[in-house]
Amino acid sequence: MPEQGGFRPHSGWLALSLRNRFAAGSEMVSATVNAAPSYSRNGALIPLTSSYALRDEHGNYSVFVISRKLDGQHDSTSFGDGYRPVTLHKLAHPDGTAADPRENNIDQTRIAIVSHEIDLSDYSPDFPINRNTGGSDRGMPPGSVYLYTYFASCPAGSNCGDSGESCTVLPDGSACNDGLYCTSGAACAGGRCTGGVPRNCDDADVCTDDWCNGVTDACDHAGNTARCNDGDVCTLGDTCAAGTCVPGSMPANCDDSNPCTTDSCDSAIGCVNAGIPTEAGLCFAPGVASIVIRDVTVSRADQLTWKWARGDAFAQDMLGNPDVDTTYALCVYDTSASVPVLAASVVVAPSKTSWRSYAPNGWSYSDRDGTYFGVQRLLIKPGATGRRKITLTGSGIRLPLPGPAASAAYFDQDPSVVVQLLSSGGQCWTSEFIPDRTSANTAASFKATAR
Repeated sequence: MPEQGGFRPHSGWLALSLRNRFAAGSEMVSATVNAAPSYSRNGALIPLTSSYALRDEHGNYSVFVISRKLDGQHDSTSFGDGYRPVTLHKLAHPDGTAADPRENNIDQTRIAIVSHEIDLSDYSPDFPINRNTGGSDRGMPPGSVYLYTYFASCPAGSNCGDSGESCTVLPDGSACNDGLYCTSGAACAGGRCTGGVPRNCDDADVCTDDWCNGVTDACDHAGNTARCNDGDVCTLGDTCAAGTCVPGSMPANCDDSNPCTTDSCDSAIGCVNAGIPTEAGLCFAPGVASIVIRDVTVSRADQLTWKWARGDAFAQDMLGNPDVDTTYALCVYDTSASVPVLAASVVVAPSKTSWRSYAPNGWSYSDRDGTYFGVQRLLIKPGATGRRKITLTGSGIRLPLPGPAASAAYFDQDPSVVVQLLSSGGQCWTSEFIPDRTSANTAASFKATAR
C-alpha cells in the first residue's frame, strides 16, 4: 500500500500493479523455470527463482518470473552480486536500470514499472532470461520481479488492429500509447510502441517536490523546505513551508555606517540610505549659529568652523559618554529645488585620550593633528539659557569637504543649507543658513549666519 513521504508507490504495490494492470487472465497454469538457483537451509533446498503463469479465455498468457536472490552474504551463503538472466514489464528505476531490492519510494520515486519489447527471434523452447530478453548479461537483477505476456491475437489498443485476426502495423514515427501514464511521447518503431519519456510533472513551484504516481495515474506534488525567494529584497533566509515561500526572519542590513543618513530597506529596490536632515522640531534650535568653509587648492589649508550658541536648553546627561561609546557627527545638507542632499559628514569617534569631561559643564574634544576627519576641536557646553554653546573646528587634508556644487557657488542653497550635529545617543542640534544671511558662497568658500 502507499507509504508516507508524499504517497509514492511502495515497491510491493508496484508488483501488484503488474498483476492487475498487465497480466492477462485468472487461470493459473504450469510454468517451468530453467536452471533455477537454490540454497540449502535445514536440509531443504530453497528455490531462489520462481515462476507463475496465468491464462485468459482468449489464450493470452502472462508469466511472472520472481528472483528471491539478493546480493551479498545471507545465512552463511554467498550469493555474489545477486544476478540471474529476464524481461518485459519489470520493477526498475524510471530510467530502466535495475533497482536495489532494498530500495523503496518513501522519500522519492526510485522504483517504477518499465516496459520492454522482446524480438521474436530471441525466443526458443527453453528461452533464457538475458540482455536480449529484458534482463542483463548477468541474468536477473537481485530481488527483481518480471512479467512476460504472450498474446494469442492482436491486443486492443496496440499498434495492431483489434479484430483478433489480422494486424495492421502503423508507420514508424506514428504516435502511440504504451499504456503507462507516467510516460509520454511514445512512437511506433518496427510495429512496436517505444521511446516514451518520463512525464513532466514539474509545476514550476520551487516549494513543491513533484513526481508521477504510476499507481493513481496522476502527478503528485508535496510541500518541501527548500530555500526560496519571496520577491522581497528586504528579507533574507526565505524558506518553503506547506508549499509556500515564507519570508525569512533576517532583515537586510542596510546600515552604511554613516550617522548622517537615514537607513531603510525598500522591498522593491533594496537598501536606501537617504541624506535627509533630522526634522527641525526634533532638534535643539540655536539662538545664533554660524558656519565658515574654506576649500582651497592646497588641501592642508582647508578649514571648517561651525558654531551653535544661546539655543534650547540641554543637560550634561544628554551628551552620553564620548570617551567610551558615544559618537558625534557634523552633517552638512545642501538643497536644490527644495530637495536635500548630504554634502559632507564629519565624524568624531569615541576616544579616551581626546575627549575630556567637564561635568556638569560639558565635554571637550581636542586633537591637534585632526586624526579623525580633520576635527581638531569640539566643545559641547550645556548650561543656563544664553550660555549654552557648541563649537567644532577642523582643517587639513583629512577634512572631508564636499567641493563646490557649481563653478561659481559652493552650495546650491535652494533654499538653504542645513548643518546638524548628531549624537549616537539620539540628540540633534540644528542650524539653517539661508541666502539672505550668507556673506560668501563661491567656488572656494562659504560663510553664513543663522538666528
